[in-house]
Amino acid sequence: MSGTNHHKPSHANTIPDDDSRCGAAFSADAVAGLHVDPAAIHSPADDYDSPWKVALECYLPQALALLVPSLHAAIDWSVAPQFLDKELQSIGPPGVKGRKYVDKLASVRLLNGDCIWLLIHIEVQGRLRGPRGVQAFSQRMVDYRLPLQLHGRQLAGSPASPLIYSLGILIQGRVGAEVDESDLVYLVHANEFLGQGIWFTFPVVELDRWWGRWAMLQTQAPSNPFAVVLMAQLLASRHPTKSTRLGPLKHMVQQLLSYGYSPQETRQILSLVEWMLTLPTVLKPVYMQALNTLRQEPNVMRLTIMEEFAIERGMKKGLEKGIEQGIEQGIEQGQAKQLLSMLQHRFGPISAEMAERVRHAKAPQLEVWSINFVDAKVLGDVFRP
Repeated sequence: MSGTNHHKPSHANTIPDDDSRCGAAFSADAVAGLHVDPAAIHSPADDYDSPWKVALECYLPQALALLVPSLHAAIDWSVAPQFLDKELQSIGPPGVKGRKYVDKLASVRLLNGDCIWLLIHIEVQGRLRGPRGVQAFSQRMVDYRLPLQLHGRQLAGSPASPLIYSLGILIQGRVGAEVDESDLVYLVHANEFLGQGIWFTFPVVELDRWWGRWAMLQTQAPSNPFAVVLMAQLLASRHPTKSTRLGPLKHMVQQLLSYGYSPQETRQILSLVEWMLTLPTVLKPVYMQALNTLRQEPNVMRLTIMEEFAIERGMKKGLEKGIEQGIEQGIEQGQAKQLLSMLQHRFGPISAEMAERVRHAKAPQLEVWSINFVDAKVLGDVFRP
């Protein structure tokens, strides 16, 4: 099994670093003007679980084009992937609880007509510590693969196991020194005794290595939304203290608005970027003021953090005179439109009756449904109380 490599990644000069490099909108004076108690800036740990689940469902082809080009080239993308969350839930290994991992299972059609199951396992919290951490990581990959093979045979009524491609993704840290042309590391899980046992080889994407490919991500970002998501994740890892993220987030928004995506696509990407680069609530007014100066498409910039802050704080402080008028209706319309887009992407066409129910829902109800969507296996799960 490969050991952990701890070489420090190189950083391109074009990577947004601190607030001073990203414009005066997030200057020290602007933040100081809030007269905030430093203790109030602290907030809960990042939740990378939910945005990664949504990002993979929305942009699976684009993700594989970046991370595993050889696999992307073998898949027939004219056939939409089917996400098998229910199957994955039924075979999940015991003892894997909490929000330290993200697992997605999808059925995809290959160009040769075969179907494969694609299992993506993401370590979203912390680094793997030494050989034991690497061993535990590879064991989790095995714990999923073997039950999947059995489950696939049972579904097909065949003694032949389904084709399975297992991919590991590390948010932080490294597990090996040798990589292929796509910066993939291949780990081998070995469990052997007296000549018999199991050898399992699988590729791992180490996001730390992508610091050295920042320029390539910038080139890809105008045509590949997942490149934008990946850049946001890298910046979030580089800025674990949320109070230092104002500048990087503004930089990402400026870049996103220049890429030429449609308003609907921009909203969806922006929501993921803001999810990755979560800010402390107390600093959101400064971000909102910057959005007001940056926005080129008003309907785009009324969403995401502006919605969240308006609901949480009631638009009582930090806003320009008159913005309160009509904001509630605008927020609800934006939330409804975004939720309908996500529902259609995951579950297919939505009935006219259901669409009207979403459009006429109030902001608190839309918030509940949006949270339910993250782990929903069927459409009815979204609308549970």
